[in-house]
Amino acid sequence: MSSNVASSSTSVPVIPLPTFEEVKGYNAVELNVFLKERLSDIDNHIDTLTAEEVKGSIFFKLTYEGLKAYGIPLGASTMIVNLINEYKGRYKRRKIDDEEEIQSDNYDNESLEKVWKAFKEATIDDNVLNLSNDASYFLGVDDYGNPISTIFIRDCYLDLSKIIFESNRSRWRITGNPGIGKTFFGYYLLYIIAKANRTVVYHQHHRSPILFSEDKVYCSKVDDIHLFKDYLGKNDTWYIVDAREPMEFRGKTILVCSPQTTYYETFDSLGINVRYMPVWSLAEIDICRDKIDIFKHLTKEEVRTLHYKWGGIPRFVLFHARNYNSQKQLDAAITEVEKSIMYFVGETSSGNSANHNLVHICTNVPVKEADQAEEVDQEEEAGQEEEARNIQNKGKGREIEGSSTSATLVNSADLATSTDSKLADKMSYYSERILEFASDYVSEMVINKLAEKHKQELLDFVNSSDDLNEFGSLRGTMFERLAHRKLLRGGKFKVRPIDRDFKRNDPRLVLNNMEKVLFSDIDDIGDATNTSGTTKYYIPTQKNNKSFDSFIPTNKFFQMTIAERHPIVKSGLEKYIRGITRPDEEISFYFVLPETRFTTYSIHTTKKTVINKKPAWFGRFKQYALELDLKIEDI
Repeated sequence: MSSNVASSSTSVPVIPLPTFEEVKGYNAVELNVFLKERLSDIDNHIDTLTAEEVKGSIFFKLTYEGLKAYGIPLGASTMIVNLINEYKGRYKRRKIDDEEEIQSDNYDNESLEKVWKAFKEATIDDNVLNLSNDASYFLGVDDYGNPISTIFIRDCYLDLSKIIFESNRSRWRITGNPGIGKTFFGYYLLYIIAKANRTVVYHQHHRSPILFSEDKVYCSKVDDIHLFKDYLGKNDTWYIVDAREPMEFRGKTILVCSPQTTYYETFDSLGINVRYMPVWSLAEIDICRDKIDIFKHLTKEEVRTLHYKWGGIPRFVLFHARNYNSQKQLDAAITEVEKSIMYFVGETSSGNSANHNLVHICTNVPVKEADQAEEVDQEEEAGQEEEARNIQNKGKGREIEGSSTSATLVNSADLATSTDSKLADKMSYYSERILEFASDYVSEMVINKLAEKHKQELLDFVNSSDDLNEFGSLRGTMFERLAHRKLLRGGKFKVRPIDRDFKRNDPRLVLNNMEKVLFSDIDDIGDATNTSGTTKYYIPTQKNNKSFDSFIPTNKFFQMTIAERHPIVKSGLEKYIRGITRPDEEISFYFVLPETRFTTYSIHTTKKTVINKKPAWFGRFKQYALELDLKIEDI
């Protein structure tokens, strides 16, 4: 569930128990947390079920005989079976009358007409989409029963909707980690379509399809999308599908879903366009907490503490910030981590894998400084100071337009510029799937677990000289984490200027033992040493479009990579060069490389990886290759 909500109250009533359907959808780790909350003194037997990969759908099929086969004694088995029967009894009572069940899971058409009117009359003010209270009938309530009638508009909502509506392509899949607000992006699309007086069929998981049009608003009593085939057979009808498999129609189709292949395996075969919604930045988390009433009872400090652990998943950092059961899921996932995570590619076949709590899908996003992924071309003429300043300032002041402007995104003849004015020409934004650990906390815990149980396999994995494949992204992330550890411990490291071969008499880079410091913005960077004189080693928490992976004040930048090339995000780096480095010192940029890449890594000047105009500081900017020879003792 997304965190983009508003409410009229900050009261916190008791959170209801999960339903039969919710428990049935749990993966093994989520079921483990649930059972330990409900059943006391049998944690070891619950762990046995988890080790056997018993998930919610299997749990409700367990019997005394089945539990005995797992080696679970009679007393514990009785407790488990009683809980199963309790939930089955509730479910059967709900299923007494099939017709009542259909009606209870669907909407009232008269109320839906009010919802559609609420979307048409909605306004956007300071990044928040404000709807009337009638919209809460459709948007629902939060965990505490407060009606949802406002939506926080992320920059990526603007960008992705612009990409979709400016394109003549008819099939889109918007995906990303569970819990980042994909459903609310679907609501934002409904708002745009409502403002444009267009027709849309909206089909959400476990719900019947809904037709929203100028002439009719209607929800069918049965879950059958083919009832609306006459509408969906028209080119100008929009078809928005949330967390379920779309059917093939002529209408423009947008699937929003988590990376669960059962939703899109068939859909993808139709020739679709995939875009990835990024996890939230700390800045977005802070803004949402400040603007949305339901989160104002949360302190900035506790939210930042949760962000430090979970990373940018508002479901846990904001929405479930004080839900004890939800908060236990992260450490439960860490406890159960296995070597298979090294080969995790960001997708699951069913359910929300616990790995998604540990590994986040990042992507290539447009940034406010109009950062370009570029490498330094040593053959270009040095640019003027003002040209460098123009590059740095380009794109600043990115603001969301008023509601009428945002709604015109559907009308290509009168499109509004909600972000960078050239976004329409940059259809590749949000197209890359980049796997990163959720946070520094998670990465340290996971690496520790892997080092404890699979040390040699971890070393072999990160040192592999194979060309990058679908596992390359996470392999690079693990190399980065181990590189941080080795650099922090200090030592002598082989380095060479990136434009020539290594020579025996090349000086080594000598680093002392350092203190790790995490930062999210340039303002967080303080002194070069702590009170005891230990050098500080700064690691950015921002995942998307990082300019570098670490920094030692005042002039050493480090970029870890296992790839043949790794473009420098130039203008993002420029902000730190201008704000921190001294004007008379060399700026040293080190590409930290495995032994297999050290001798061959060089400057590349291929298309889209060249800085066309050199900034004034370019004469001081020196690039080096640094060899990081990982050994078993480094793991």
